Amino acid sequence: MNQHYTKKLCIKPFFTLNIVVIFFRVFMILFILLSCLFYAVNPVKAEHDDTEETTSKSKVAYITIDDGPSEYTEQFLDLFDKYNVKVTFFMLDGYMRQYPNIVKEVIKKGHSIGLHGVTHDARHVYASLENVINEMEKERITLQTITGIDTTLIRTPYGSKPFFEEGWKETIQDIGYQIWDWNIDSEDWVTQDERMVENVINDVKKLELKNEQPVILFHDTKATSEHIEAVIVYLLDQGYDIRSIDDSIPPFTW
Repeated sequence: MNQHYTKKLCIKPFFTLNIVVIFFRVFMILFILLSCLFYAVNPVKAEHDDTEETTSKSKVAYITIDDGPSEYTEQFLDLFDKYNVKVTFFMLDGYMRQYPNIVKEVIKKGHSIGLHGVTHDARHVYASLENVINEMEKERITLQTITGIDTTLIRTPYGSKPFFEEGWKETIQDIGYQIWDWNIDSEDWVTQDERMVENVINDVKKLELKNEQPVILFHDTKATSEHIEAVIVYLLDQGYDIRSIDDSIPPFTW
């Protein structure tokens, strides 16, 4: 075999190897470029989605239902189930005794119960600080007897003002109770039609301008059970997370 032919045999494998190396490098460059393009268009969503969800749920509203339970409470519960929202019922002692199974159902469905007193008679309740405390203590025992749970959430009849005298609020808080008033009155005790919805929506808009969380007062009545759905839909459409109250939340008090 001559020398010239031997050189040809050596050059051919070397040339082929270079082509493979070049092809591999081009492939890797294209792969990296395509990967960068893919993640630019489709960023990793695990953290992004969590942040987006947190932001969308940063608006909180508290719906509160007073003076129950009643024969209409189950209609409220069905609506709250439908929209997967949680609320707070400030119940009266006598109605809790009358509808113990509904009280249990409220707890079972994950809603909160607060104390609203025994007589709902302003002249009696606010005759003395002792009367206010005694009514809450009596109802607290009723709740424990029916459900086995305890609560420190209270709403005194008609709200704390103008009935509380100087020092009452501090004394009640020192005992361990959390007093909840409201910053939106649906006035469902006055208007038993769609005007209660208009009242709430108008006040929610005003509170948004002040960046305040709505604490909305409703009552456990037939008319309210028929109109509260519109309020729920509005709040959810506006991005509100409708939550129940618990003892970890600083209470809204006048």
